[in-house]
Amino acid sequence: MTVPSWATSISIGRRNMTGLSNSLQFTIDAQAIKYNIFGDSGEQSLPGDPAIQLTHSGYFTSGAAGSMAREMYDAMGVDTVIMFVLGTNQAVPVAVVMPVTYDGQLTIDSPVSNLITVKGLWPLKSGTVYRGYALWTGLISATGAKDIVDFGAAGASGAHAWLFVHTINGGPAVDANIAIRTDDNSGGTSLTTRGSFTFSDVGVYELDLATVERYMMINVADLGGATSFNVSVVVTVPGVTTS
Repeated sequence: MTVPSWATSISIGRRNMTGLSNSLQFTIDAQAIKYNIFGDSGEQSLPGDPAIQLTHSGYFTSGAAGSMAREMYDAMGVDTVIMFVLGTNQAVPVAVVMPVTYDGQLTIDSPVSNLITVKGLWPLKSGTVYRGYALWTGLISATGAKDIVDFGAAGASGAHAWLFVHTINGGPAVDANIAIRTDDNSGGTSLTTRGSFTFSDVGVYELDLATVERYMMINVADLGGATSFNVSVVVTVPGVTTS
């Protein structure tokens, strides 16, 4: 089944821009390095380092923090984490994390007959793009386990996880805790905690997992005194979700 474009989520740092966005284009362009050598009349070429960028468009609502225009403006030339999820309506949504990007271009279009739009261009500044799966995207208002996600294989090199805490509701959170648990069977009869995020504020958090198994889930151990929070959790497994 094909996936509709509305089943997409995107975050600029800890800000969830999903409800303000209308277009996303992710591009990996492997530029060719051309050269000539003695004894060969033909031109040679080698693949160069790939140029990776994200083009992201949405709507202008205001100039305040949290709006599309303000977040893109503040990110001009500033290191920013970008995360987007494709197929939020699927059992295994694909997620991409660009850990070190910056907004390299800000375009605002205000045609007379339509809504004002905002467009940003996010080049990868350095490091690696991570492809993984989203364990959770959305509101959490109670402790307990969420659905198991099948990664297809365990991988031999552990995993890396990100937690994006978009909002915290009902007062501050103090040492809220979200654990990542894995199992070697789909029934989850022998789940083991492989690592956990402890947080007290909105933001982006990272976690290395030395060992993981094929089936993963999050378990919310503590809300930290808050009534709810809106979060996204992404896990990437070398050799499984990435090459």
